[in-house]
Order: sequence, then C-alpha cells, then structure tokens
Amino acid sequence: MDSAQLQTQADRILDSHLQGLRETSYTIDNLIALLTTAQKQKSPLLRYLWDQLLSALPKPPVKLASCEPSVIEVVMRTFAQLGEAQKPFMQLFVYFQYDEPILVENWIRQVVPTMISVLYGHRDHFSSDFLSSLKVQCELYLDDRRRRLAGIDYLDERFILAMKQLRNAIEEIEFSEFEKRLKASAKTIREQSSNIKPSNSEAFQQEIPAVIASALSKAEEHLRQKGEFDPKIAGDLLRTSMDEAHRAIIDKLSSPKAPYSGADKDGARRGYLREREFISPAEDQFFSAVYSLISKEGSHRLIAPRETVLLMHQTVTGYIQLLFRRLSSWKSRNAPRSEETTPR
Repeated sequence: MDSAQLQTQADRILDSHLQGLRETSYTIDNLIALLTTAQKQKSPLLRYLWDQLLSALPKPPVKLASCEPSVIEVVMRTFAQLGEAQKPFMQLFVYFQYDEPILVENWIRQVVPTMISVLYGHRDHFSSDFLSSLKVQCELYLDDRRRRLAGIDYLDERFILAMKQLRNAIEEIEFSEFEKRLKASAKTIREQSSNIKPSNSEAFQQEIPAVIASALSKAEEHLRQKGEFDPKIAGDLLRTSMDEAHRAIIDKLSSPKAPYSGADKDGARRGYLREREFISPAEDQFFSAVYSLISKEGSHRLIAPRETVLLMHQTVTGYIQLLFRRLSSWKSRNAPRSEETTPR
C-alpha cells in the first residue's frame, strides 16, 4: 500500500474506535499491525497519526453511552508500544496552552494519565535522559517563579495536581531503577565474598534489638511509599537506628573497669567505642561522616533525596549488622576463661 492508502486504513481504524466499534486495545493492535506492514511508509504513517493526535487535543472528548473512546490515548499508547514515544511526548508540551479550557481538560483527563500509564508499562522504552527532561517540564508548571517567568498568570489546579502525579511517577521509576542497580551491585559483592554471612539471615536478625529493627523497617517502608517523599522522616529513623545501636553496643561493652561516662551524644558514644578498640579511628571518621550526611539530608532537600536515603539506608543497615557481628566476636574473645585442666 502507498502512503495515501495507509492513511485511509488508519482513518478507518480510528473512526471505528470513535464509534465504539473497536476497544482501545484492539484499536492499538490494529494500528501496530498496519505500521508493521507499512515498511518504508512507516515514518509518514507515524507522522500522520501524530497529526491526528494534535488535531484531537483542542476538541471536546467523545462520549458514548458505553465508553469514552480517545484518539489521544490510542495514538500515545501505540507510539509507546513501538518505542517511538520519547520525542512525541516531549513535543506535546510545546502544544500545551494553559488558557484553552478544552485542551487543558484533555491534558488532565487523557494526556497525563496515559503518559503515566505507559511510563510504568513500557519502562524499557524510555531512557533516563528522557525521564529527567520530562521531569523538568513538570517542574516548569509546579514552580511559581518559573510560571511567572513563562508568563503564566493562572493555571488550573487540577492540571498542577496532574503534573505532580507525573513528576512523582517519574521519581518512583527512577528510584526503582536506582534500587535495582544497587541490589545488583550488592549481589555481585556478596557472590565475590562468600565468607560474609547474608544480612537477611534469620539467626543474625535476631541479634538486633527490636527498637533498631523497627526503625530500619519503618525507614524502608517510607522509602517505598507512593507520592511525596519526606527525607527528614527517613533520615530521623536512620539516625535513631544508629543511636540505638551504639547504646546497645555500649551496654554490652561497659564494665566496672571501663564504664561509659560520656555525654548522651552519638559522637561521645563513638569515641567510647574507639577507646575500647571496638572500632578503628578510620571507621569512626567514616561512621561520623555517614551520621552527618543523614542529619543534613534530614533537613535539606537534595536533587534526588529518595535515592540518597536509599543508599544511606543500605549503608546504615550494613553498618549496624557489622557492629552486632563484631560484638558477637568481641564477647567470645573477652569472655572469662574457665580454669584449664591438665591432661592426666
């Protein structure tokens, strides 16, 4: 088929969808099949579908008794399934007009929900650079100063909410990818260090006091919750975990001969651990730096706080596990020796 015939066939597919004769998924399958057979005419046909999407943006949505067919959703999902959505999705923002009520309504009801859905459903088709650029577009409408600089004096609150939802979706996807890479790296390290006991071993978890395990668990739950992320909450929980771990260790190390008499500050507790040679000076500096980063992260929003706190959560968890593993060895070395008997 030539270009004109392909466009005619695409029109028939879209028209039957708008009449309620083809469901959304069936319509998308038909368009993808048509594009697959188009071969050299694929690019012109994609441009034609893009034009249909743009022409639908300022038009009132079609409402039938049984459904609300949407050319906007169908074309966006078709592009996404084919891995052709990055450039069109960014270009959509060029055609957004905040003072056109119907167009804004279509963005709220169709464009943004579809964009969020395909970002989750076709993650492999979207690069990290694209996600970062898309998030920048969201921030343009979420930041009052940027809106004023762009000459936007009014914006529908529902559209602002939609931009927040899109930004949050992007951040959750970025966080998920970061976590996967982190876990992959940790798995490689564990495989290369076969002498290290897995951190999730049941016997080892029982050695950690409940208050510490609870704080770590709550921090992890907060990291994975949907919506807005508050780094201060997670930072406070991680700091509490470190504080309680040091207190628990000192309770075990302190003795009449070497009592702990320092202030109720974590720096003083780490100093005692260093004096008892439970940690080295270099380890004290590193742990102090981790504690400091968590404290600052708890009160200042960084570029990617969720990713930062995830890294700190894994670091703190590993650190606490190290302390209690070391405590077990330390108690064995320093346990009172029973009287030795000589063989007869």
